[in-house]
Amino acid sequence: MPHLQPIPCVASILYNSDNEVLLQQRDNKPNLPFAGYWTLFGGQIEKDESPEDAIKRELIEEIALKPHLTYWKNYKRIHNSTIIIDQHIFIGEITERSQDITLYEGQAHGFFSQTNLKTLAIAFEFDQLLEDFFVNYKKRT
Repeated sequence: MPHLQPIPCVASILYNSDNEVLLQQRDNKPNLPFAGYWTLFGGQIEKDESPEDAIKRELIEEIALKPHLTYWKNYKRIHNSTIIIDQHIFIGEITERSQDITLYEGQAHGFFSQTNLKTLAIAFEFDQLLEDFFVNYKKRT
């Protein structure tokens, strides 16, 4: 049975002028969900923190960037068949090249095109979200 109180989380879709998205590869630590998988930058919203403040904090902690972000959508997803995640998604274009971004969390990062994403193991069902981003968001911009 899912956890009744949804856990509020944030994630960011950061993209460049080549329409590639920046992803983080999770560490290969024992007991880490989706160890070694690729994911969006983000994390859990702390107590009394707004989604906007949480994503800003997470991006500083993980890659030391402060991009201009737009709130895109909110949805709920079930994790491990027991936990409801209240997911807040932000979108922002960045000009930094991959080699100029310092990673403070995870084992790797990189930019990936829509086609390249299909070859990656992506965590937290973010592959579906990224497909939605390319089909419904990027085609309008």
